[in-house]
Amino acid sequence: MNQLINLIYQTQNENWAGQAKHAFEELFGANGGRYPDKARKVVTLRAPEFKGDQVFRLQH
Repeated sequence: MNQLINLIYQTQNENWAGQAKHAFEELFGANGGRYPDKARKVVTLRAPEFKGDQVFRLQH
């Protein structure tokens, strides 16, 4: 859980999607995971891979 919380508070991160996946995986399983391994199949991580030079514009 700590990896996920630390990731949320980081202001910049080159490998955000990779670190988010790793932090998410840490939440499950018998090796110190907060939730049982079978819960991994119920929840999915939706984290797009953004690049620092991308600009997103809202269109009306």
